[in-house]
Amino acid sequence: MLQKKWTSLLAMLMALFVLLVPLAQPAAPVEAASKTRVFKTELGKLVIKGTPKRIVTLSMAGTDAVVTLGLKPVGYTISNSGTVPCE
Repeated sequence: MLQKKWTSLLAMLMALFVLLVPLAQPAAPVEAASKTRVFKTELGKLVIKGTPKRIVTLSMAGTDAVVTLGLKPVGYTISNSGTVPCE
């Protein structure tokens, strides 16, 4: 009797697994190049079309954030101490 319960429980779990696995497929990637981003600033709206290829930072905090994201700025400011972020 106990073995029959375990067998039916195992069969139900396997059936549930077979039914749910196809739902776990990763979503299709979003085309980032066609995205338009709009940022509100004090001077008005800033519209960026596509993905930026060259990034320039104007503060050490901005440079730190860009480098932390794994990106390499093409230009950045140097602090008063003369140090630059790790390259």
